[in-house]
Amino acid sequence: VGYDLHATADNNGFDDVAQDLNWTLPSVLEPAVWDDMVNNYPELASRANIQCENCHGPGSRHMGNPAGIANTTDSSICASCHGEFGTEFTVGRSLMEKWKTSGHANPHNGYGQRDPCAGCHSTEGFVEKMDGDALSLAPGTSDFVSCVACHNPHDATNEHQVRTVDPVTMPSGLVVSNGSLGLLCMNCHTGRRTDEDIRAQINNGSSYFGPHHGNQGAILHGTGGYQFGMDFYMNSFHTFGVEEACVQCHMADFADTTSPAYGHLGGHSYMVSWTDSNGTEYQNTTSCNVSGCHNGSITDFDRPARWDYDGDGTVEGVQTEIDGLTEELKMLLPQDANGNVVTTASSSTRCDRMAAYNYVAIENDESHGVHNTNYAIWLLKESIARLSTDNGVVISTNQTVYEPGDEMRVMLSAGNTGDDVTVDVYIALEIDGVFYFYPDFAPVPNPQPIVFEACLDVPPTTLMKPILPAVTTETHATWYAVAAKTGTDEIVGTLSMAPITLMPTVRSAMTAVPQIDTTSAVKPLDQWMEDGLVDRVDLYQSQLLEK
Repeated sequence: VGYDLHATADNNGFDDVAQDLNWTLPSVLEPAVWDDMVNNYPELASRANIQCENCHGPGSRHMGNPAGIANTTDSSICASCHGEFGTEFTVGRSLMEKWKTSGHANPHNGYGQRDPCAGCHSTEGFVEKMDGDALSLAPGTSDFVSCVACHNPHDATNEHQVRTVDPVTMPSGLVVSNGSLGLLCMNCHTGRRTDEDIRAQINNGSSYFGPHHGNQGAILHGTGGYQFGMDFYMNSFHTFGVEEACVQCHMADFADTTSPAYGHLGGHSYMVSWTDSNGTEYQNTTSCNVSGCHNGSITDFDRPARWDYDGDGTVEGVQTEIDGLTEELKMLLPQDANGNVVTTASSSTRCDRMAAYNYVAIENDESHGVHNTNYAIWLLKESIARLSTDNGVVISTNQTVYEPGDEMRVMLSAGNTGDDVTVDVYIALEIDGVFYFYPDFAPVPNPQPIVFEACLDVPPTTLMKPILPAVTTETHATWYAVAAKTGTDEIVGTLSMAPITLMPTVRSAMTAVPQIDTTSAVKPLDQWMEDGLVDRVDLYQSQLLEK
């Protein structure tokens, strides 16, 4: 190929032959260009493609013996064309120079020689992982992620020859199929912790706690946090609205040639923000402002929030609001003398560790809520609610609309009661003044409670499949639940569902409004709002007001 624009590089390469033939690259590339080159400039066409010897060296060196073929994952091979004097540039600096500033190019303390770390912390390991092979951990394995980890030099099936754009299964089991080129990134940026791993960490405690660093793909798709047994469906627009996910934002070109950040953002640096030696931060908002997204309105990632999420009386930027919630949660968690959150079994309770897991998850994500604002707010607020509910039980349901045959799951999580408290939960359906109690939903005088041990990490439990009475006309009903400390009459939590309408053929429910109380009486909504508890559902404000 020999494409080298140095004046001294007169080596009969592509550029030299093109100059001799007065051939110039057409402004519009189409299949006819190649056909014309083959027919009219065959000498130039013979130098136009990247072939085996360009990367592996002269065939005369191995003479048919595969053992003699030069084979390396070192990016210097790619740099001979894509480096400083190569022809393929991203805006600002060459592709290779930007890669050298990225985390992919910087060693990670020998993780490339460890199992299972090598699957993401080394080029050879990632290739083996994508091929479904066992990690070889061969001596000399790289400790960085080079070009051929993400790009397959021998396969042009995918755009930019990326190694894979197959759907990715998150550790939680969620299968992600949207994201195009960004799916490649999500093979590693998942946080690594399965639901079982999370439970083990919470139950046992550890100084090495929380999701693995690089959990951005999981957070983006509303998974990877500790969800207190609940499902989450309110992801932000970024989850499904950004076509190429990670790549679309983190590799967008930064074209401001007058900025000191020119050459430090976008492309293969993967950076969306850069801070100079004076502490000045520069941001790459290029992808935010394209048509169909924010349409030119974003100048700072800390864009104005919709509500005062952290409750400090001021509606600030989204990132500032998320940081406020993160700090509020941190102040509720046990800390050491240096202000670091502690999560060992001897220094924290299970309740603490449930909330601490989400604190670490949002911190490790490092976007301050930008990746998935709704999920970050929900995790932080639910965690704060658990630690702020003294001697209480938070009761919630898995859905708000029930059709015949639907399962209703009721999830409970104790507040800051310690690890040795058990509660009895009574659940009933009220129709026309008559209470039908779990488990048989019969008007029995002595209903049987469901016993839960506070702070035990129990997966969501299907408590009942409601067999509602058949009706011939429209009938209204209400779900109720009440929790009391075992062996006492002390009420520690209640739940009142808005009326359910039973129809002869279709049964539907209004929006459920979880209410926390320390008395047997259910608080009216206005009192609930005055108590400040309504901010737990401000993400659902529009639906709540509508209902």
